[in-house]
Amino acid sequence: MLDDGTVHSAEEIGLLLPDDPAWLVDAEAAFANLGLHLGGLPGAPARDRATEALHLILTVLNKPVPGMAAVALDALGLGTSDGELRGLLRRHPATGGELAKTLRAIASHVPGEIATALRAMPCGPEEAPVDWAGLIAATRPGTLPEAPVAATRGAIAVFTEGQNPWREVRHLLALGFAGDRFPSVSGSGPFWLEHEIDLIEKCCGIALPGRRASLELARARLDRQFAAVSEGIEITCPVRDRAGGRLAPAAALDLIAHRLGTKAEDLIRPLSEDPADWPFDTHVPLPAAPRTFPADRTLDLNRDLTGLRLKEDGTVRPQSPSRLDTLLVSPLAWLLGELGIEDKGWGPDALDAMVRGSLLHKVLEALFPPGPPPDPGSMAEAVPVAIDAAIEDDRDLRFLGAPAWTVERRHVASDLTRIAIRWAEMLQETGATIHATEEYLSGEAFGMGLHGKADTLLKLPNGTILVIDYKSGKSPKRVKRMENGWDVQAELYGGMIRGSALAEGKNAVAVGYLSLADMVAVTSGKLAGDPFGPLDADTHGAAKEKLTETVAALRQGRVTLNGSPDAKFFDDLGVGAYALDNTIVSAFLWEDDQ
Repeated sequence: MLDDGTVHSAEEIGLLLPDDPAWLVDAEAAFANLGLHLGGLPGAPARDRATEALHLILTVLNKPVPGMAAVALDALGLGTSDGELRGLLRRHPATGGELAKTLRAIASHVPGEIATALRAMPCGPEEAPVDWAGLIAATRPGTLPEAPVAATRGAIAVFTEGQNPWREVRHLLALGFAGDRFPSVSGSGPFWLEHEIDLIEKCCGIALPGRRASLELARARLDRQFAAVSEGIEITCPVRDRAGGRLAPAAALDLIAHRLGTKAEDLIRPLSEDPADWPFDTHVPLPAAPRTFPADRTLDLNRDLTGLRLKEDGTVRPQSPSRLDTLLVSPLAWLLGELGIEDKGWGPDALDAMVRGSLLHKVLEALFPPGPPPDPGSMAEAVPVAIDAAIEDDRDLRFLGAPAWTVERRHVASDLTRIAIRWAEMLQETGATIHATEEYLSGEAFGMGLHGKADTLLKLPNGTILVIDYKSGKSPKRVKRMENGWDVQAELYGGMIRGSALAEGKNAVAVGYLSLADMVAVTSGKLAGDPFGPLDADTHGAAKEKLTETVAALRQGRVTLNGSPDAKFFDDLGVGAYALDNTIVSAFLWEDDQ
């Protein structure tokens, strides 16, 4: 507005914010970066950086880390350049004593006022579990009170949701119209219901505060705030909160839409739909003009693409069977992974497929250690203990230990008990022993280094070493994929084991999967007896041929884009084309008519 002459000075602009100190803190930082001042608050919004840093450090230590917390900590200059500090921030203390020790260690790497706040932080009893929710809530940053600001000349006028306008402005920027804001009203009191409040006022003449009255006051205040604007109002509606949860537009939008004779959804325009709506071109260099789109599905990047992901010593990092599985489906998705620029979603904690799979793997590893298979009758008692241990051991699973996840833990425990009992029975039926679990392997495939971790290795009575990879889905699709020759992962594990001491000389090595949803083992190779009867097919020939061609093209710098029919093509083969769900990959799908 200042640049294009919509207003002559910052004084003509108003800023309407929710009644939340975090908004004031962020607004002060954002506008200060542009050299603009905020005025009119009963105390200028000064950041309490020590408390803010403490709050963010606790949020980062409580895994999994919310994306915005890590970014905000980096913005404070913490956790980016100091390697030892980065290591400390990756910890997840379990007890009050561990947390106090971690905070003291972090204090030696941060500025004085932040270090003082860290050392003074009460972390709870030495042996008690950390009250993460309580500590994070108690350290939520606010603003430091300062003397009232008398002069507001040259400053943007700041109104808050619960404050009447104190001067007129030409243009108003109203932020945060979502969730329980605008109006933000309290519920009824603990003693009286709404109809009882009305009855008391009618019979006794005593007007008690209630939700309805509070809502009317909030609406009247919003009317006065809008009435202080002479020319234009722009409203922003966040779609997510700071933890990544979805937000609905504020209720006031319905009222505004009604007065304008339209619907709230018709007033909302997603900023992401038009880059022209993002007014950052004066601060960030414009991107270079795009290259002409290729005439076919091939991008030519003019360099060997198989050595992009490097170790700290400069050598090329090896591939994993799962990465090569992605490469089979989408070279572009694989390339994005090699460059570390995958689409990374941000959202609240969820027991999604990745988290559930990680928990299942950890519990089965604990219940089936090397040696004879356990007694199926012991599984019902052992599973809950193994689940608790897995949650405590893995920082990314810690959130499942919270009381809010009790029902989900109960369902997972029921599934895992069923799985563990049947798996123990299958091993006893076959006479198999557990040769190794979660064994790290290395080797070579398609001219590239290869490494991976096999879920479990079994030794059958005839001496065959059987590699089993756990899969959380059902078996029919996996059988279909193997029959069509498009399997990848198990055979790569088998190849690495054949070249290791785990093969124990000349023992045959077979490979397969255990589908946990229906407890069916799908294997290839010459085996003895049920339930590991072999699949009589070349399970990986077509996939090997395709990967050989793809890797050769990558060495020449060529990346073949996916086409819109690819999802059906892979589905018909039984291949889960999860790589095509990547937002960036789907944006570059080649249509039939191109």
